[in-house]
Amino acid sequence: MSTLVRAFLAAAFLLPPCAGAAEPAQEKITHVVEMFGSSLGCNFHMPQQNMVPWKDKNGAGYLVLFLIDYGCSGGNTMDRPVLAVVRIGAYSTPYIDHWLSTPDRTSDDFPAIVERITKIGDTIQYSGRRLRPSDSLCCASQRVQGTVTLATHGWEPRAENVIP
Repeated sequence: MSTLVRAFLAAAFLLPPCAGAAEPAQEKITHVVEMFGSSLGCNFHMPQQNMVPWKDKNGAGYLVLFLIDYGCSGGNTMDRPVLAVVRIGAYSTPYIDHWLSTPDRTSDDFPAIVERITKIGDTIQYSGRRLRPSDSLCCASQRVQGTVTLATHGWEPRAENVIP
């Protein structure tokens, strides 16, 4: 067998494992999160900026924020934020870490509307709007910013500040 044929066969057998090491496209991750969120409730919504790199003792992936009407209860004020961890499996296949991603693991103490999560250093911050006493249920107007923390019982908001 010629050296060229051997090189080709070696490359053909080595490419699939190497190809699996690449990061999946954002669209693929978004699709997995949408399928997961839609299985939990209605009115799934996930702005593209709500995905940040995440790493813990179980590996790396992404922390994703989406909004759903959990249980499809209806009404325009029934959406709630849910944080989910997406891990990357074999052949760059994204999957949901169910232990960290159910609505019960995202505290009800987050603002009514969480617009964005960002990562600054090792800190994940959120920005959103809380209801003021004078606000209608549909229209939270008090801008806030805080930190997302993973506590023993789930995702918690911390160090929240009002943005003037």
